[in-house]
Amino acid sequence: MIPSQELPKELRYRLLRLKKMICEKFTESNWEELGLFVGCTQIINSEDRLYRSLSFGDPDYEGHVISVLERIARKDVGLVDEVEKYVMEKFSTESLGDVCVEGLICKPSVFSVPKEPINPKLIALMIPFAAEFEAVTGAIKTASAECGMVCERANDIWEDFTIIQDVFSLIYRARIVVCDFSNKNPNVFYEAGIAHTLGRAVIPMARSVSEIPFDLRHHRHLIYLPNEQGISQMKVELRTRIMKLLENGCIVTGRLR
Repeated sequence: MIPSQELPKELRYRLLRLKKMICEKFTESNWEELGLFVGCTQIINSEDRLYRSLSFGDPDYEGHVISVLERIARKDVGLVDEVEKYVMEKFSTESLGDVCVEGLICKPSVFSVPKEPINPKLIALMIPFAAEFEAVTGAIKTASAECGMVCERANDIWEDFTIIQDVFSLIYRARIVVCDFSNKNPNVFYEAGIAHTLGRAVIPMARSVSEIPFDLRHHRHLIYLPNEQGISQMKVELRTRIMKLLENGCIVTGRLR
C-alpha cells in the first residue's frame, strides 16, 4: 500500500487519463462492474456522493472519480492495470470478425485478428532489422520504460509462422507505435499504414527528414543523428513525446475481434 504521500508522476498521469474516460463514459452499472472486476466495491461504495453526482451531473463528480481512483491506487498499484484493462475493453468498439475503428469497418483477409486485448502499457517498435539500429532500439526501449511502458518489436516475439502476422498482432495490441523510417525501409512504411488504419498513435522518426514519406511529413516527427550523442538526445525527445501522448489521454478506441 502506498503511504499518504504524493503519488509518482507517471501514476498520476495514468489516473488522470482514466478519470477523463470514466467521466465521459461511466454509468452506475459500470462502477458496479468495476468494483467486482478489481475487488474494490467497498472503496467505490464508500465514496458517498459518487453515484448522486453522476446521476445529477453535478460539477463535483470529477473530484469523486479522482478520489476513488487514488484510493484504489494507494491500496495496490497493480489494481490500476486492472482498471485500465476494464476501461479499455469496455469502451472499445466491438465488431465480431471485423475491424471497427471510429466508424470505419473493414474485413481483414491477409491477417488473423489476435485474441489478446489491447495492452495499455505496450509500445510497438517498427524499425529495420539491422545491426546498425541496435543502439537506437535500446534507446527507444529505455525511453519507453522510463514512461512506465513496455516496448516490443516483432523479433521479440514468435507466436506465428509468418513474421507479418506477428507484426500485425503487435501493432494491434499496442497503444503507441514508434516507426523509424531510416533508410526508407518499405516494411516500416507498410507497418505505419497499418497502425494509422487501426487508429494507433504513431510517432514517426528517422535519421533525415528526407527519409520520412512525403505524406507523413506534416505529422510531428523526431530526427536524430546516428551517433552516441544524437541517439541520447533522441531518447530524451522521445520520452517527452510519449509522456505528452499519455498525458493527453492516448486511449485506443478501435477494437478488433
